[in-house]
Amino acid sequence: MYDKISEGCTKVYVVTKDHKPSEDSEQKRITEAGGKIYQSSVQCGSGAKETIVGPKRVLPGRLSVSRTFGDPEAKLIALGGKPGVIVAEPEVKSFKITEKFDFVVLASDGIYDKLNNKDVVQCVSSAAGEMGHKSVHDVCGSAVECIVKNALMRKSLDNVTVVIFSFKHFKHFVKQKLAMTHTYSGIPKDLESVPKKALETPKAAGKSEFAVIPRRPGDRGKTPDSRNGVKKADKGLLDGSANRVRASLK
Repeated sequence: MYDKISEGCTKVYVVTKDHKPSEDSEQKRITEAGGKIYQSSVQCGSGAKETIVGPKRVLPGRLSVSRTFGDPEAKLIALGGKPGVIVAEPEVKSFKITEKFDFVVLASDGIYDKLNNKDVVQCVSSAAGEMGHKSVHDVCGSAVECIVKNALMRKSLDNVTVVIFSFKHFKHFVKQKLAMTHTYSGIPKDLESVPKKALETPKAAGKSEFAVIPRRPGDRGKTPDSRNGVKKADKGLLDGSANRVRASLK
């Protein structure tokens, strides 16, 4: 959960605990129940020079999470499972939503295996600053798309699903941004007319390089490599923001 994105997202609230086999408490519970934990890797690229290490998984079931609903092959003896290794017992936490909260991001483990909270906030903030949106629903859709694409760019090997719940404070912030965008005339409507150099972001020393992808009509649904003027980065974030274009034109 995140609050006051209009002030740079002043605080991040972690309201869930990941049930992963990499957690010490879950490792202890799994091994005591007779389960095993393993981690696989895949070699790829020219000459198999690059090795991608997958998440830790549980046997039986080969799952990268330690608590699930369903998955009978991990739980039933008749299907090769072992009772008590993968369990369905949840952790329940309650909290009060106040007017200062902006949004909640609910995402699968394939997202948070590759992105941290700061990365997620940057994606949502970037989407809120994009031009061309007509509603807060469009902004949330672009934020979800940005989060998913960044997880895939960082070679996530698991399910990538994202849901964003926005609250009144965030909606008000987006409406203000939309009003500012509609009254600003310094950005050309056709981003194709912007020189490529204006779309590039210099690499800061000691920091990851960002891949700047200005959104154009028809871009939704395309893969990052299918857009023109893309500057790839192994670990950079696709922020999809026109704000960088605006800054370069000033």
